[in-house]
Amino acid sequence: MMAMTPIDDQQLEHTLLALEEEGWRALSSDRGAEYFGELLTVHSLMVFPGIVLSKDRALEEIPKAPPWAEFCIDDPRVVRLTEQSAVLTYRATARRAGEPEYHALMSSVYVENGGSYKMAFHQQTPLPPAGEQLTQR
Repeated sequence: MMAMTPIDDQQLEHTLLALEEEGWRALSSDRGAEYFGELLTVHSLMVFPGIVLSKDRALEEIPKAPPWAEFCIDDPRVVRLTEQSAVLTYRATARRAGEPEYHALMSSVYVENGGSYKMAFHQQTPLPPAGEQLTQR
């Protein structure tokens, strides 16, 4: 397997953010399982409040969730881990029809695999409702 030509940090952020935004668009339609079936690595993990899902389990659960009606990604940051891997973090605000907004900090680890980036790990950390403060430890 040939490695990709190294890309600069700005290109890396653009690439990973585009993958993440496309994931949100897929989860806003009926394409979520199909999209993440291609995006996730074989041994990927997805961490949601109270549960850790393997790729297979995540692909079973995605179609059961109602689609997102809207989403917004703010304050994206990328940290390159190696030449072939990086973590993308951001603040997400999303809403499903008829439900309150969901606010969370998101982290996704991507690895270069066969000429494209794949998601190896994803974690959502819900933020408290507006007006409540996080306490620092």
